[in-house]
Amino acid sequence: MAIMIIAVSASIIVPKIIQNVPKNDVKNAAMELKYLLWDVQQRAIAEGKMWALRFDNSEIPHQYSFHYSDSDTDINADGTFPNRGFEHLPDNVEFGPITFSRIIVWDSLPMPSIRFNEFGEPNEGGTVRLVHESASGIAYDVTVEPISGRITVTAA
Repeated sequence: MAIMIIAVSASIIVPKIIQNVPKNDVKNAAMELKYLLWDVQQRAIAEGKMWALRFDNSEIPHQYSFHYSDSDTDINADGTFPNRGFEHLPDNVEFGPITFSRIIVWDSLPMPSIRFNEFGEPNEGGTVRLVHESASGIAYDVTVEPISGRITVTAA
């Protein structure tokens, strides 16, 4: 009798858990991106320099990098980016539309980016949509508000 109750309970609970895995993957990736944006914003304030986050989906899929610049050129004198680090989205999560209009061109490839000045203010507002590779309809938006720099995550 107890085994039958456990079997019935498992048959109800396990499919719901499996069904939520793709949603949780995308939501977790969106929260990680939110905290990375917040970290870049706080570094700009703490160091009194402009910091930027570049979304690079060219050579390595699902990659974004963060770098700093104390000028408006985005590129060092030797033509390289002053990268401080790279982060990657999980394998099953990819970028959807990115509405940041500031484009950094590197190796002839345009890459959207957002910059924070020494006061933590973004150069513009915008949204990055993260979607699941195989499960359609699962998406989260990470939004940076213009002027205030407030960063939010919402289901799309």
